[in-house]
Amino acid sequence: MIGLTRNAAMNYGAAGIRVNAVCPGIIANDVWLDSFKLNPDLEASITARIPLDRLGTNDDVADAVIWLCSDSSTYITGTALVIDGGMTENVMP
Repeated sequence: MIGLTRNAAMNYGAAGIRVNAVCPGIIANDVWLDSFKLNPDLEASITARIPLDRLGTNDDVADAVIWLCSDSSTYITGTALVIDGGMTENVMP
């Protein structure tokens, strides 16, 4: 997906079209919340590996997308925006 994003950014940039990928980490949604009900220790185990010490929210992802669509990010294209509270750098064993 990241390769496709970069390729599209290269191909459409001259037309003023920006292409970026949004890569969310673990977001507190129904799927994860149901998993935590089945395994009460899972949330604490995952959160302990996230440098920001919390799960992401739908609003965290939405805010990033809104920013990418705004005039504040007009020189950003072909990138993968990771929204994971720093977990990418703290790979789970």
